Amino acid sequence: MVVSILTSGHVVKAADSEAKNSEFPVVTTEPLKTEWNESYLIREVLMKRYDTVMRPVTDPSQPVYLSLSIGIKSFIQLDMKKQTLMSFGWLTVNWFDQFLTWDHDLYPFKVVHLTYGMIWRPELVVFNTISDLDQLEDQKIKVSVRHDGLVTWYPGGLFETFCSIDISHYPLDTQTCSVDIIPWSTDRSVVNGTFREPAFEISNTESHPEWTLVSTEAVYKVRPSDFWVLHFKFTLKRKVLFYVINIILPIVLLSLMNCLVFLLPVESGEKMTVSVTVFLSFAVFMSLINDSLPQNSDSICLFSAYVAVQMFLSVCSIVMAAVIVFIFDKDRESPYQLNPALPVSSKEHKMADTAESCFDPASLMSSNATLDTMCSNNNDPAATTNAETPTTYGLAAFLAANGNTAAMDSHNGRLPGSDSSEKRPVKKSLSAKLAWRLMTKAKNLTPHERRLLSRTLDKTCFVLTVSINLCSCVLFIVLMMFT
Repeated sequence: MVVSILTSGHVVKAADSEAKNSEFPVVTTEPLKTEWNESYLIREVLMKRYDTVMRPVTDPSQPVYLSLSIGIKSFIQLDMKKQTLMSFGWLTVNWFDQFLTWDHDLYPFKVVHLTYGMIWRPELVVFNTISDLDQLEDQKIKVSVRHDGLVTWYPGGLFETFCSIDISHYPLDTQTCSVDIIPWSTDRSVVNGTFREPAFEISNTESHPEWTLVSTEAVYKVRPSDFWVLHFKFTLKRKVLFYVINIILPIVLLSLMNCLVFLLPVESGEKMTVSVTVFLSFAVFMSLINDSLPQNSDSICLFSAYVAVQMFLSVCSIVMAAVIVFIFDKDRESPYQLNPALPVSSKEHKMADTAESCFDPASLMSSNATLDTMCSNNNDPAATTNAETPTTYGLAAFLAANGNTAAMDSHNGRLPGSDSSEKRPVKKSLSAKLAWRLMTKAKNLTPHERRLLSRTLDKTCFVLTVSINLCSCVLFIVLMMFT
C-alpha cells in the first residue's frame, strides 16, 4: 500500500510496513505544480460557489467600504476656451471581499489575479467627465486578490473632465481642477468610500511645458441624496515666461507709444499715423486675448481691462492729435498759399497781403457785407462813393487771377457753381455751433499763437497720458497681487 502525504510543498510517497522494515526504504519527492495549484484554488475553492451579483459581505446590513487613491502620469492639456482638463492616470480601489479568502497554510499563495467579470466590483463613474458617462472598467486589467480577501483594482486611462476656469488673473493665473468619483447606483448604506493613504500618487508625474502642479487636495462630500463624492483636486500654476515675452511686454511698449505721440512735432506729419497704428495694434492684441479666454461673465479678466484702458487712451490720442493738427494748419497761415504750385507775382503778393489785413471774420459774421465789398471800400477811394458797384480787389482778385473760381465762390459765402441769389439755410445743433465757434476762434489766431497753442496742448496731453498710464499700471499690479 502507498500513502501520499502533503508536507511543506512536496508530495512524499511511502511504501507499506514491509517496505519500512527493509534496509533501504522507498521514499520519493515531487515538487508542487504552481500553475495547477493556483488554478485549482481559483476554480474549486474561490469561484465554485461565488456569485458576482451579491455584495461581498456576510452581513447584508453592512456596507462595502472602498478606499480610493489617484495617480497621475501626465497632464496633457488644459483648454481655457473649452474649460476642460485632459489628464492620463489611474485609480487604485481597495475593498474586502469576505467570500474570497483561503487558508494560507494549505494553499501557499498570498495573491491571485482574476480576470474581468469573475468577481463583484463597485459601479464607479467619473462624475465631471465631458465624454460618455460610463462606468470605470477595463476587461484587460486584472484584479488582485489577497488571501485575507483584500481586493485591489486599477482602473485608468484618459480622464477628460470639466474644469471651471477663473480668468481674473490671466495670464498670471492659477487654476484648480478636479476628478470627481461617485458610485452610480448605490448610496452610503450599500457602498461607502474613503481615501487611501496617500490619496495622490504624483511621484512619477511628468512635467508640463505650460503648467506646474503646485498642490493637491482630497475632499469627501455627501450629496443630499445620500450619495458620496470624492474630489481629487489639482492646483495648477501657469508658467508665465512665454506670455511675458509675447503679450505683456509688447502691450507695455505700446502704452509708452501712446505717450510718445504728443512728443512728435506737428510739422512731421506723422502724428495721426502713429496714433492710428497704436490703436490698431491694441485691437489686434485684444482679439488675441479674447480668443484664448472662455466666454465667461462670472469674472472679469484684469489684463483685458488694462488693455481696454490703453485702447481708450489711444482713441483719446487720436482725437487730440486731430485737434492739434487742425489748429496748426500751415495752409491757412497766408492766403496766397492756397495754390503754391502756381507762380505768384509781386503785385499778387501785395493784393493777398491787403486781403489778409482787411479780413475780419467777426465783422464778416456780424454783417451781411462780403469780403470783396469790405476790402474794396477800405482800399479804393472811388468805391466809397459808389458802394453799389463793388470791384474785385483783394483775395477775390487773387483767386480770380489764378483761375480758382471754386475757392472764390466758397470764400464769398456761396457754393461753387450756384447762383448767389439762392439761399440754402443750414441747420446746426447747439453743440455743433459751439464746437464750430471754438474751432473758428482757434483758426483766427495768428500763426505764432496757433503754434504756441499746439505746443501747449501737446505738453498737456503728454503729461495726462503718462499719469493715466502709470496709475492704470500700478492699479493693475495691485489687483493682480492682492485679489
